[in-house]
Amino acid sequence: MNRKNNQFNEQTITDLRRRAERAKTARIQAEERKAAAERRLREIEQEMRAMGIDPDCAEDALTRINVDILAKLARVEDLLGPFEALVSENGTGRS
Repeated sequence: MNRKNNQFNEQTITDLRRRAERAKTARIQAEERKAAAERRLREIEQEMRAMGIDPDCAEDALTRINVDILAKLARVEDLLGPFEALVSENGTGRS
């Protein structure tokens, strides 16, 4: 019985060591991914500042940019309307 307990204990210790090693490896990999993500975040923030966007106000800046784009698209449609009407009146338009 003592030998069985020793084998069980040795196997348990081996298994625990293996599991601890896997956990250590996983932790190291997670730390490396976190460091890479933090580096990328700093790069993105730097790029945003170079474009004149405060990273802390990025959501507001994106909203303003989106509104500006939509307004400009509406203006383009307004400008194209008379031209398209003229083209269709002359029969050269395609439908």
